[in-house]
Amino acid sequence: MGDVQEKSLLCGIYAVRIFIAIFIVLTFSFTVSYASETKKAVIDTPTFCHKIEKVEGKNIYLKSGGKTCGSSMPGKAVADVSDTVNTVFVFVDGAFWKEQKLADFNLDDIRGLLEKSKSLEAEVPIPENKYKEEGEKVAREITDFVNSEEFQKKVSDEKERLAKKVFPDQLGQYYKDVKVKADKQGTAGLKNSERIYIFISSSIPVQTLRNYAADIEKLDDPNIVMVLRGFKDGMKKMKPTIEFSLSVLKKDPGCDIVKSGGECALFNMGITLDPLLFRRYGIEQVPAVVYVPHLSVIDAAMSEGKEENVKSGEYYSIYGDASLEYILETIQKETNSASLNGLLKTLKRGFYD
Repeated sequence: MGDVQEKSLLCGIYAVRIFIAIFIVLTFSFTVSYASETKKAVIDTPTFCHKIEKVEGKNIYLKSGGKTCGSSMPGKAVADVSDTVNTVFVFVDGAFWKEQKLADFNLDDIRGLLEKSKSLEAEVPIPENKYKEEGEKVAREITDFVNSEEFQKKVSDEKERLAKKVFPDQLGQYYKDVKVKADKQGTAGLKNSERIYIFISSSIPVQTLRNYAADIEKLDDPNIVMVLRGFKDGMKKMKPTIEFSLSVLKKDPGCDIVKSGGECALFNMGITLDPLLFRRYGIEQVPAVVYVPHLSVIDAAMSEGKEENVKSGEYYSIYGDASLEYILETIQKETNSASLNGLLKTLKRGFYD
């Protein structure tokens, strides 16, 4: 009997162990299955810079982009929430922002729509636009007319008439900067159809480039630009180009952007990267200044170095490390340009005159 009881006891212990093991496996399987019952849901964010920090049940916590965020447009984010949650509470930087009903983010639906659009595109071919050439011709004619000296003079005269006779008080209140600029310069600067390109590179002494930047800011004319051929040390490394640009644009060379929290004063002008402009005007050495008396642009968003986008006639080029004032004087003597004469008058005045 002793042996039988001992065997029965051992069998009972084994049975209990097996039951416990099965219970643990089932519990773990249920937990995993329950945890995996989540869905992706789209939620609103105050801006595109806000990111999801954490999700706790129905509460979703967002983190702002801080001072580095330059967006004010509302955005979207995708959050993993429990499959049973239909409404969430959104917090921004720890503070409650809004309650929101969820919209499911279904990749299969999106794929289905894409496939449907492809099939529709195949079934309904888009006919060729037989008016394409005529439309492009009309667009070029309109662009040439708008940029013409005759039309720009009419626009300038009408602005002056409105400012002096029709809305002197209102325009004087809302457009003080334009009025001051006209009073100081006695000219509107370059016409919309004129350009001055200053071609540069990082091999030029920084002080020379800073002198150009100071003069461009003083002239305050969007048709005067500094142009780089490309990224310093190659396109894959943007930091050297940014550092180079800041060394040119900082009014105080000793100001540390990081330590100042980005509060260093900069010259009010920009540096553009455009290898097509270098090729268009055959620039092989820098610094070089090119003055274009007349050009017409079809698409302002495209490069002005692109042949099919810009039509221009003659242009004037000067090479060498010289002041912008000297360069403009040299070109003005050759062209007798009234616009350049106005720019020279501005450069020769004292900064606070």
